[in-house]
Amino acid sequence: MKQLLLLLATLLGLTAFSQTPFSIGINSSIDLTSVETELKYAEPWIGYQIGVRLKYDLNKNFALTSGFNHQNKGSKVDYSKFKIYDNPKPISSEVFHKIIQIPLLLSLYMGDKIRYGFSLGMAYNYMYRANSSITFQDKNNLNEETKRYTSQPSIQFVSGLFSFGAEYNVNRVTFRVEPNITYKFFDLKYATLNYLNFGLGASVYYRLK
Repeated sequence: MKQLLLLLATLLGLTAFSQTPFSIGINSSIDLTSVETELKYAEPWIGYQIGVRLKYDLNKNFALTSGFNHQNKGSKVDYSKFKIYDNPKPISSEVFHKIIQIPLLLSLYMGDKIRYGFSLGMAYNYMYRANSSITFQDKNNLNEETKRYTSQPSIQFVSGLFSFGAEYNVNRVTFRVEPNITYKFFDLKYATLNYLNFGLGASVYYRLK
């Protein structure tokens, strides 16, 4: 334990006296997501993501950003729109997907203390869990029952990222608000996946320089 504390103190000391263009931060986003795997008629659902970021300033106006995001995305299906004759028959389902995302973004910003700009890039995505619930109804439409399932789909895909917004700089701290769009480019492993996300993100960065 003492060795770990000594290592952390050493790293913090080196960071404090370094003259690097790096910034570290945390980010979060409230998202409206359409995630479709086998079902082609899923409705968009509200989810969220939270993560950490590492930003490298190429110069005053350009920066590269990467990091790690954990996402909770969802979808909902209303089976009343379709003719289903099973007994009991499904009437609705909800699925929440757990996704790990590693983005790489190129950002362009203009301004000084208050800056405006946009970011463009790609991300590797790994869907490692799906928690679903399906509600069934008997043939007399009197009783309903909800069953819950958990699966590990291990789906991997690459998505494109685009965001635009504004940031406010106070000394070494930067506050940023960015609406963002994520769209799947292609699958890497297992099931075909349709993925479209609209989010409103907020982040805070601390400049190490």
